[in-house]
Amino acid sequence: NHRELFWTEEEGNRLGSAHFLDNAGWLENESVIGFLAGVGGHLRMGTLLSRQSCKARLSSPEGMGLAEFLYPALQAYDFLHLYRHYGCLIQLGGADQLGNIMSGYDLVSKYLKLFTFISGMEIDHIMQVHAKEPEKRGPQKRLAAEVTKLVHGRNGLESAKRCTKAFYYNNVDVLESMSDEELQELFREAPYIEMLLEPGTTVLDLCRKANAIADGPKGYRDITVGAVSINHITETNPDAVLILGQHILSNGLSLLRIGKRNYYIIKWLQLSHE
Repeated sequence: NHRELFWTEEEGNRLGSAHFLDNAGWLENESVIGFLAGVGGHLRMGTLLSRQSCKARLSSPEGMGLAEFLYPALQAYDFLHLYRHYGCLIQLGGADQLGNIMSGYDLVSKYLKLFTFISGMEIDHIMQVHAKEPEKRGPQKRLAAEVTKLVHGRNGLESAKRCTKAFYYNNVDVLESMSDEELQELFREAPYIEMLLEPGTTVLDLCRKANAIADGPKGYRDITVGAVSINHITETNPDAVLILGQHILSNGLSLLRIGKRNYYIIKWLQLSHE
């Protein structure tokens, strides 16, 4: 993806090999006093204490030890060493590392500059719009799009957009355009069930064949009170016959939901659209 989207052919050919380094190589000979006087003098207590990870640990029953509190200082020094000796410009970490880097508004603004290749002028415009309409989460969406494109390519970004619209905006048209693999990725915990469509199959039949509702009157009642939806449309008539194009999408799939969070992906076999 880097070669296709960002690097010239010459830049791609100049890529060096990866280096695996042990920070003991530069920390083991560093004295505690020297480290605190040098690195410690450049770190502000208020900033360290404001990190969400630090607040969470301090408020926990176990508390926070001095060694854990000083960890961000060691990580910062590692990054400084790599920058000085290897020209390292980017530091990546898991979610638990975010507090060691930045937070809140600065997190979004600086991450846009670190992990995207859009111009500084465009970033400034994005942040200005964000200041007026923070509820639209413009920078977060743009950041997610840029990083997704960087990691998964353009096709991966388009797939992610379809999944987002299908899940968060209940977009049936997008749901209809999704592949089996995209649906399974989006609803990872959802059972994937293959069924043959028999003439006269009802909403109740579908729910029972999928083992999605309880047997007897309770399952029937769950449908009548609106606990069942098919392709984001609530179904309250258990005896309604399934209709192609409504309950069964043109891609041969149905997304069955029971309650708020229990999803079932139904793949219909040997469909005739005539």
